[in-house]
Amino acid sequence: EYAKIITDHPNVTALEPHEFFQRVRAGILPRFDVVVTASSVEHSGLGRYNDALNPWGDLIAIARAFCVSARHARLVIAVPTTFQMSVKREATTEEEAMKFGTDWLGFNGARTYGPVRYPYLVTNWQFAHRVDPARANRTGCNPHCGKEPPAWGQIVYVFQKRDH
Repeated sequence: EYAKIITDHPNVTALEPHEFFQRVRAGILPRFDVVVTASSVEHSGLGRYNDALNPWGDLIAIARAFCVSARHARLVIAVPTTFQMSVKREATTEEEAMKFGTDWLGFNGARTYGPVRYPYLVTNWQFAHRVDPARANRTGCNPHCGKEPPAWGQIVYVFQKRDH
């Protein structure tokens, strides 16, 4: 992460990268049941937040998450996709995904994922489902529930760890 995360939830522990790697090296890092990344991994390796330049930084970050996750872990991921940008709707099938848009890199800001890079990003994960923005907003507090895009601006996908 690019900033310290503070939580007071008794069942949640937030680690900074150096703490994380210390626990990996010491062999005391538990396996994680869920990996969550929201509007973060697309910046990895681009140097914007004082990280080292690495064209594979995003792929390495998700690969590392795979390595420290439990056997049946889930990946919850939200990154910008060209599907959203070009046709104003999300692909619902792999065939649609291949038709919509192309990958894009705005150095040193962020990546937008399309049919080339997105499969590499989630290569060790199997698609489970996507969070339907219309249903996600049905909380009763928004008079436009189901009519507006989600407040977070990116579609959330859930993947299951592939059993190798």
